Amino acid sequence: MTVLDYIYEQPKGLQPILLTLRHLILNSSPQVQEHFDGVPYYTYYRLFCYLNITKTHVTLGMCQGKDLSNEQGILTGNGKQIKHIVVKSLQTIPATSIREILQEALLVNELHEEAKKRKKRQKHS
Repeated sequence: MTVLDYIYEQPKGLQPILLTLRHLILNSSPQVQEHFDGVPYYTYYRLFCYLNITKTHVTLGMCQGKDLSNEQGILTGNGKQIKHIVVKSLQTIPATSIREILQEALLVNELHEEAKKRKKRQKHS
């Protein structure tokens, strides 16, 4: 099953939300990779974000959410790592804020990757 197959199997009211969020995610960087394993998820060096649904809304989960500033005030969740954005209608998608959060999450993943490489180089020198 592809991500688009998954989206088009969802309730009609959630499909436009899923498509819009998918578009925002895939356009955040050409290096973002899309995967599917029960739900759509995206990687950029490591897990980046995912999409999940309930009967009433779509959740955009940010895998490194605890490391994000949340200056936009739209990330929620009490988990130790993951924070999320709940979208209940196409009209209420905070696209600009989501773009900003996605860019910050890309940077967090890049910095993590650089630190990992630096640590590996130090180990071998």
